[in-house]
Amino acid sequence: DLQAKLLRVLQEREIQRLGSSETIPVDVRIIAATNADLLSKVEDGRFREDLYFRLNVVPVHLPPLRERHGDLSLLAHHFVEKICALEDMPAKTLTPAALDRLSQHHWPGNIRELENTIERAIALSGRRTELLPADFLLPVPLKTPPQALPDHTPLALPESGHDFAQIVAGR
Repeated sequence: DLQAKLLRVLQEREIQRLGSSETIPVDVRIIAATNADLLSKVEDGRFREDLYFRLNVVPVHLPPLRERHGDLSLLAHHFVEKICALEDMPAKTLTPAALDRLSQHHWPGNIRELENTIERAIALSGRRTELLPADFLLPVPLKTPPQALPDHTPLALPESGHDFAQIVAGR
């Protein structure tokens, strides 16, 4: 039902408020994104073919992060700068080994997963200004034997614990 209503808005360029008999002209552009294969949904009858062709005027295919190896470093550096600025922290940098560790991950969660991973690494790095491979809590890739991974220092927590707010604030 919702697909039919959306199609009607796109074709007729007007809407009707709930409970009203008056139509209101609209001038809209739709930018839609999905990770679903809409053509297969059209074939299965789960997505309207006419709506698919109405929305598919200028398709832009954006490959997932795992297929854009050259973008990983740029995005990682961007997120480090953004998060440090947002948290009012001293700037941190990614070591080459940390970037190598990030490049070994498959990134099923795409760019959101990368941003969250960077934020967690910044929090775990404490007062250090460099992010190390050990700061990134990612599963070990199956294609890489354990001896090929860079050495890292395990995270040691004192019995008294840490004050998370102080660590994030860089104090």
